[in-house]
Amino acid sequence: MTRALGDYLRMGAVTLAALAALVATAACVDISIGTSDNPSPVTEPGAYTKFFVHQAIERYDDDGLEETVAYYNTAESVDGDWYVFIADEDRVLIAHAPIPENVGKPLSSDDFKGSDGFHFGNALAEASSGGDWVTYTYLNPNSGDEEQKHSWVVEKDGLIFGSGWYQR
Repeated sequence: MTRALGDYLRMGAVTLAALAALVATAACVDISIGTSDNPSPVTEPGAYTKFFVHQAIERYDDDGLEETVAYYNTAESVDGDWYVFIADEDRVLIAHAPIPENVGKPLSSDDFKGSDGFHFGNALAEASSGGDWVTYTYLNPNSGDEEQKHSWVVEKDGLIFGSGWYQR
């Protein structure tokens, strides 16, 4: 009887270990799916926007301001509705690929005031280091129409990094 009990306990320990490994594996799979390193712009536009801005800040950290600004002033940096805009310490745009005429304009100018009267440029300029959402009406360069835009903006080293998507 002692031997049978010992075999049972050993088998139970093996089964318990196997079960624990299975649960751990399932948890890892669930976690990796739930915290995708590359969220979908279609199903997760908010998460994708934050990811897009985070990529810009990583580029800045790795390559410096000059290379980052040069990249985000190219068509190559645009992904559908998503593009990064960057303002310098004086809150003047230094990167804005889809509308290059905006480069050199201060966020305080009336060019960054919606048809509804909301001066979204001032709201963008006040971004925190933790990031903030700003919702406003703006010309969608892809459609040519004024649409509601949701932008995620982050202050880093005195610069403003932002991107957003248009709600249709």
